[in-house]
Amino acid sequence: MLGREICVGDNHCCTAAFPCDAENQGDCDDDSECRGDLICGVHNCMGDTFDKDDDCCRSTYLEGSFLKLRLGSWFMQVPRGKFVTRV
Repeated sequence: MLGREICVGDNHCCTAAFPCDAENQGDCDDDSECRGDLICGVHNCMGDTFDKDDDCCRSTYLEGSFLKLRLGSWFMQVPRGKFVTRV
C-alpha cells in the first residue's frame, strides 16, 4: 500500500485496486482486496479501531471450528484436529 495509510477499520479501505498487504488490515469484502496469499476473513479483526463486524486480511487461519486454507484461487475448510497433507 504505497502512499496509503494502514487500513485499521475504515469501511472499504482495502480494495481490489489497492489491496491490504498485511494480516489484521481491513475492512475487506473479498479475497481480491488482500494482497498475495492473504485471504479476507469474516468478523476477525482485532483492535479497538475495528467494528465487531469488520473483516480483515489473514493468512491461513481458523474460522469458527474450521481451518480455512487457500489453494491458489480456491480455498477449502477442514475441521479442526484433522490433518491436511499436500497432494
